[in-house]
Amino acid sequence: MGKFNDIFSKVVTTAVYAYFVLTLVGNQSIGLGQQHPIDLYFPVFIVFKLILMVGWLKVAQAIEKPFDEDDADFEMYLLVKRHIRVKAIFKNAVSRIKKRKSLRPPT
Repeated sequence: MGKFNDIFSKVVTTAVYAYFVLTLVGNQSIGLGQQHPIDLYFPVFIVFKLILMVGWLKVAQAIEKPFDEDDADFEMYLLVKRHIRVKAIFKNAVSRIKKRKSLRPPT
């Protein structure tokens, strides 16, 4: 499965950049009979689209392996084990309190 993810990631990255280049070239207007056949303006919206798509790509790459073993990752086993232990302690404490209240004589 790891090999497939690497290939898929490279294909998607190549597709994003190819889409940007083709969009940049494809949105040029053909000026027949003019001196400048290529538009000389800065394509603001196309660059904005590129930034958005590259951002999505980077986020997708970051969340592709959320439980990967990095230094910044949490030890999930230890967190779950601690959660179960604290829950058991809390449940025992609540049951003791309920027993004490039920054992009190009515006043």
